[in-house]
Parts: sequence; C-alpha cells; structure tokens
Amino acid sequence: MNLTHSLLPWRMQCSVVLLMLAALLLAGCSQDLSSRANEANLLLESGLAVEAELAYREIVMQDPAHAVASLGRARAYEQLQNWPAAYAWFLRAIALDPGSSDAQLGALRLELRSRQWQLARQRFPDVTWQDPVERVRALARIETGIGREQEALVYLQKASLTYPELLPEAAMAARRADSMTLARTLLEKARLENVNNREMARARFFIEEDAEALFQWLDQAPDDVEMTVLAVEFLLRTGQLNRAADRLNVIEDKQADVPELALLRIEILALQGKADAIDGFLSTLSRSDATWRGIELYGMGLVALHQAAFEQARDQLKQADSILRNRGRLMVTLGLLTFANGNWKEAQDYLSRGIRQLPFSPRARTVLAEVSLRLGDYREAARQSERVLMQLPDDRSALVVLARARDYQGYPEEALAAIYRIPRKDLKQQDLVFAARLNLRTGRYLEVGNLVESLASENNEALLTYIDSLNARGEFAAARQWLTRQSLPLARDIEVVLALQANRTQEALKLSEAVSDTPGGRLLRISALEQAGLAEDALETALRGDSPAARLKAGALLVQQDQHQRALPIFQSLQASAPESSIVMNNLAWVLYRLDLDLDEALVLARRAYLAEPGNEKYRNTLAAITDRIKETDNES
Repeated sequence: MNLTHSLLPWRMQCSVVLLMLAALLLAGCSQDLSSRANEANLLLESGLAVEAELAYREIVMQDPAHAVASLGRARAYEQLQNWPAAYAWFLRAIALDPGSSDAQLGALRLELRSRQWQLARQRFPDVTWQDPVERVRALARIETGIGREQEALVYLQKASLTYPELLPEAAMAARRADSMTLARTLLEKARLENVNNREMARARFFIEEDAEALFQWLDQAPDDVEMTVLAVEFLLRTGQLNRAADRLNVIEDKQADVPELALLRIEILALQGKADAIDGFLSTLSRSDATWRGIELYGMGLVALHQAAFEQARDQLKQADSILRNRGRLMVTLGLLTFANGNWKEAQDYLSRGIRQLPFSPRARTVLAEVSLRLGDYREAARQSERVLMQLPDDRSALVVLARARDYQGYPEEALAAIYRIPRKDLKQQDLVFAARLNLRTGRYLEVGNLVESLASENNEALLTYIDSLNARGEFAAARQWLTRQSLPLARDIEVVLALQANRTQEALKLSEAVSDTPGGRLLRISALEQAGLAEDALETALRGDSPAARLKAGALLVQQDQHQRALPIFQSLQASAPESSIVMNNLAWVLYRLDLDLDEALVLARRAYLAEPGNEKYRNTLAAITDRIKETDNES
C-alpha cells in the first residue's frame, strides 16, 4: 500500500475541518465585536463619552480595521472636546470606509471649527447631507471663511425663503458685509416668522447688542460653551468682572477642559490684577498638548505684562500666538502691547486679526483707528472710529480720532462736528486747541477767540492759533502786539510767518536768517526766498536739509522747475520711509507720469493718495491725468 497516497485525503479533511473551525471562531469574534460596538454606541448616545471611548478602544485593539468602532471613537472624542484626537479618528474612519457620510461630516465639522476653510471646501462635496439646513449653514461658513462674505449673504438669503430658521444667519452675514440696514430687516423678518433658536439669540446680540437674548438662551442651554464665551466677553467689556467670573464658574465645573474657558479665566484674573492667581491657575493645567502649552504661555505673558516686564511679555505672547492662532483676545493684547511700543504696522496686523474674532471690542477698534491715523490711512481711521461710535456714541477717544481723520481727509466741517460731539467738560486742552484750529480754517474767527481765551495764558499752540486768526482777518498790528506780549520759544519763527503773510518780504528774509539753523526755521527761510523770487537759493537751501519736510520741499521745488529726473530719487526715498503718506504718494505718482515711467505704479500710488483724501483737488487731478495717459497708450497699441 502507498502510505503517502492513503494519508492525503485524511490530511485534506483535517485542513477543511480546521478552516471551518477558524471561520466559526472568526464569525463568533466578529459577532462579539459588533455586539460590543452596539453597546458602546448606546453608551455614547446616553452621554457616557468616557465609558464609550474605552469600549471603542478595546474593540480597535482587537480589530484595527473596525470602521464602526473607529467612527465611534472619533464621535466620543468630539463629545469630550478633544478636537485633535477626534479629527484624527474621523480621518481614520474615512480611510477604512470612504463612503461613510457620518465620518466625512464629522471631519468637516472639525475643519469648520478650526477654520481650515480650504480643507472643508474640498471635503464638502463628499458629504451626503441628511439635513438641507445644515448643508446651507456649512456652505455659508466656508464662503465666509475664504472671504466671500457677499456670496455667503446671497446664498443664505435665498435659502431663508424656504427655511425661515436661516434668517438669523442671513442677518449675521449682512452684518459681516457691513449692510446693517439689511441685517436689521432680516432680523425683523425672523421675529415675524417666530424664529427662536440659538442663532436668533446670537444675531440679536451681535446686531442689536441685546445681551438679554444671550442670557435667556444660556438659561435654556447652560452648557453651551460658545454662547458662554460671548456672555463672559460682554460682561468683561461692560466692566462686570464679578458677574463674568460667576458665569464662568458655572460652566467650568462641567467643561473644565475647554481652552476658550481657560483663556477667559486667565483674562479675568489679569483684569482683576491677580498675577499670583494666574500662576496658581496655570499650575493646575497638567495637559501636555500644544494648545495648553499656548495657554500657559499666554498666562505667563500676562503675568510679565502685569510686572511691567514688557520685552518678556511680548516674547511669551508671540510664542502663544504662534500656537493659539486666531485667538481674538490674545491678538488684541499683542496689538495693544506693540502699539505702546510704537510698532504701528505690527500693531495694525494684530489688531485687525483680533477684531475679526472680537468685533465688539471698542478698545481694540479705537486703538486700530489711532494706529491707522499714524500710518496715514485716514479712511480706515475714520471707518474704525465710526464703528466704535455705533456702540459708544459719546466715546471721547473715537470722536477725537474721527475728527483728526476727517481733518486730514480735507473735511474740516465734519472734523469740527465730531469734536463738538464731545461734552465740553470732557474736552482736554489739546482738543480745544484742535477745535480752535478747525474754526480758523473754516473762517469762524470769533469762535477761535472764545476757545483760546481760557487757554492763552498757558498754551503756546492756542496762542499761535489766535495770532493766526488775527492775521487771517488782516489785523496784522494786533497780531504783532499779541506776539510782543508773550514770551514764546517760537516767537522769532512767528515773526517770520507774520512778515510773510503781510508780504513784508525783505523783513521776512532778514528775520529768517536768524532761524534757519533749525528744521522749522529752514522751511521758513525757503518760503522767504521763494517769496523774494530767489528760486535757485530756495532750492539750494532745501537740498541742504535732511529732515523729511525739507526733502519734500526740495522735491516740490524741483518739480516746479521741471527737474523731474532729479526729483524722482527724492520722492522714492521718502515713499520708502513713509509708505502711507498721501502727499508723497501723489508727488511720486506725478513725477512718474511726467517722466512716462511705470505708469501702472503711478496709477496705484495716485489711487491710494486719492482714496486717503478724496476731497483733495490736486490728488484728483493727478489721478485723472495718469488715467488719461494710460487710456491713450492703450489706444495707440
């Protein structure tokens, strides 16, 4: 007998039996894992996220490819607000089951939450939407996130015709697009439709400053983190520190691991001046991920700021910002700090970013308006101060910035109207002097005298304004009499000015020799030489000066003498050092136009200058000339 041949069927039979046993075991195991996944799902639906996560974890350890458990684990982490872990597991669930709409939707939710707009935009078509309203909301958030506010508004308005519950979101979109009239109209339509949801409470708060709507919502949903943050921010903004702390205490007991709440706690302690308490609070944060490290750095930066260690505070806050991107209060704090240090451009960047997250921060907007004013962006300065005045109609700082911005834009009447909105008791000396100068420019000489009368004995600028007003009326003798009665450091300069205004040219030439060794005196000397018809001497004097004003005057004199090639490097240098100066932009644009050099750059410069001061006739003429030249060139080609 062939023993090998006789054993073969038996071996095959054993193999078949083993395979059948393995299949039965696997089926039993699979059935067991599915059953356990269902139990974990029930735990999650019952709000027991910690217990559910542990159950899902055991399943995944036994079967790493278990798509249901991976998705469940992502949802558990989302409930626990462990956003990085939730996102990672949603992506894993998608890899295991690319057709899972729940996994795609979960990943999209977190991308929207973390403002990853481009990722969300790419994922959006892969989601199968059960709820059309949620689809509209998600798409509107994406459009807004990538800067297409108008498109988001149109989309929400159209959808709200079918789904009235979207009216509050449409109203918020209108507000973001600076269409406040439309925003209020849409909000009123929502009231007529009896919309009473979370978004309605948010819209009423942001559009009407109706804080009561916010607190009424929180009475129904006390665990709503985002609305709690808004409420605490409102209480901080209105100086209600104790109420803010109490409101935070309520939710912190239930939501201890939320970064936004930790940031608010640190902010409250900082406003209360409790630097030691911030140190104590930071010691309780034992979490090790990057977000919490950023929060720790933020707290340390505020402690350093409280201790006047400004360099250390700036470094720590910048490190925190590199981790906690788009945290509004952190960016506003950095903006205020860099503003105090005189870093205008950096302050502008931080404050602009911060305001996008905290649109109702009057302090941030007022400082941004001040920064814009110093950078020569008068249009933005006026816009930001007007936004503050919508909330706080009597805010002195905003009114002063608005007045100065309007003055620089060439609208002295509007500037005067803004400064007179400040109650007289709140006007400081510099405000009164500024009002006097505006009255002088608008020909209200009697009002100049009334304003200066109470300041003349102690304010040199007020005296100069009054002397200018006398001179403007042709009362030169009275102006000189006032001058001789005062002991002003600038008396000699004023004498030159008075001589020039009275066309006493030879006297102005003689007096200007004695003051020409100072920057201001050099400009007076140039004016005297110009009035005397000594153009070459005036140009030579201007070219010897190294102050920006002298260089600007030298460039202007060269332009008057048609020496545009010599003027070009002067204006280019000035533009590099003062990029937001409208007069420099206009002059450089004109020189480029006259030399027929880089007309595209000339057009950009002329537009920027004109937008900064739309009422300036010279700027309008420069822009028109360059536009016509470009049209001619295009037609010829």
